[in-house]
Amino acid sequence: MKTVVRSLIFGMLLVLALAGGVMAQDKPCLDDEGKALDAEFRAKFDKKERAIREEAVAAGKKFLAKYGECPESADFATYLKSALPQMEDRIEREKKAEALKKLEDRFFAGLTAKNWDEVYAAGKALLSENADKYRPAELVLGSIGLDETQKNPRVTKYNDDTLMYAKMALADIEAGKKFEPWGFAPFAYKNKEDAIGWLNYTIGYILAFDKNNKREGATYLFKATQVASDTVGIAEVYRVIGSYYVDEMNKRIEELQALVAAQSPTDTEEVKAQKIAAIKEKQGLINGTVERALDAYGRAHAIAKKDPKNKPFAESLYTRLQDLYKIRFNKLDGLDAWVTTAVSKPMTDPRTAIAPVLDPEPSAAAEQPVTPVTTANTDMKGSSESASAAVQPAKTPAKRPAPKKKGTR
Repeated sequence: MKTVVRSLIFGMLLVLALAGGVMAQDKPCLDDEGKALDAEFRAKFDKKERAIREEAVAAGKKFLAKYGECPESADFATYLKSALPQMEDRIEREKKAEALKKLEDRFFAGLTAKNWDEVYAAGKALLSENADKYRPAELVLGSIGLDETQKNPRVTKYNDDTLMYAKMALADIEAGKKFEPWGFAPFAYKNKEDAIGWLNYTIGYILAFDKNNKREGATYLFKATQVASDTVGIAEVYRVIGSYYVDEMNKRIEELQALVAAQSPTDTEEVKAQKIAAIKEKQGLINGTVERALDAYGRAHAIAKKDPKNKPFAESLYTRLQDLYKIRFNKLDGLDAWVTTAVSKPMTDPRTAIAPVLDPEPSAAAEQPVTPVTTANTDMKGSSESASAAVQPAKTPAKRPAPKKKGTR
C-alpha cells in the first residue's frame, strides 16, 4: 500500500514539474534582453527630443509584450501600461502642432508674398484642422477675389473660392461665432460691421462682373451700404448698383419697342386701348427704373466729388446722371435738386419691386419706341430721352480710380 501511495505522489510531482516547465517556456521571466529594454526606456522616456521618446515608447511596448507577466517586473509593467498611452498621445499632439505651425508659416508667408495659391492651400488645410481656432482665415480666403477681379485685365481664378468663403464668413458672423482677429493684413477688418460691409461688397462685385449676375450682385452691394463699414463711402459700390438698373432699363426699352411694333392700323378700338395701356405701363416701369439708376449714380457722384483726385471719375458720373435725367424728364433743368432730394432719403433695396412711375400727362409714347443706344461705357448699353426719342450716346467716361482695397483703409 505504501508503495502505491509513493508512486502516486511521485507522479503528481512529475506532472507539476512538467507543467511548470511548459509555463516557463511560454512566458519567460526577465532576462538580459528584458533588462536592456527596461534600461533603454528609463534612459529615454523623459528626453526633450520627440524621436528619442518615440524610441522609449517602442522599447516599452516590446517589454510589455515579452516580459509583462514576469513577477519580478510587475510594478514596472503596471507603470508602462499607464504611461505609454499618455506618451503616445503627447507625441501625436506634438506632431499635429508642428504640422499646424508649418501650415501657419506657409499661410502667412503666402500673404506676405501675395502668393494666393499658397494662401488658399494652407488656409483651407488650417480650417479643416481647426475651424474654430483659424476662423479669421475665412475672411482672408473670402476677400482675395475682389482685388484680383478689379485688376485690368481681371484675374478671376480665385473667385469661386472667394465667394464660398465670403458667404461662409457672413454665415458664421450671423451665427455669432468668434473671429479673433478680424482677418490678417492685407485683408484685415476693423470690426464686425466693417467685415460685413467688405464681404458683401466682395460678393456683389464678383457676381456682377465675373459671374454676370448683376441682379444678385446688387443685393449684396446694397447690404454693403447698410452697415457701419468703409464700404458705405465707396463710390464704386453705388455705381455698380446703378449699372444694374441701367441694364434693367435697357431690357424694358426693348420690351417697349416690341409692344409698339405690335400695334396695327387694323386693331379694333378695344385692342388698341389695351395695347396703349400696356405701352404706358411699360413706360412707367422704365421711368421707375431710370429713377432707381439716378438715385444710385447720384450717391456715387456725391462720394466721388469729395476727393479732388477723383475729379475725372466724378465728372464721368455726372455725365451719366445727365444722360439718365434726360431719359426720364427730357431736360436737364432740375437735375441737381432732384438728385439732392433723392440721396437724402434711405436707398431702396434692389430686391424691392420697381413700381411704375406714370407722369400726369403721358406723351404720345405709344407711337414711337425709344431705341437702346450702345455707349462707350459698358455699364450703360442704351439710353433714351422718353418713349418717343432716343438720346445720343454718352461721352466716354473717365477711367475709374484705383479701387479702395482692404489693408489700405
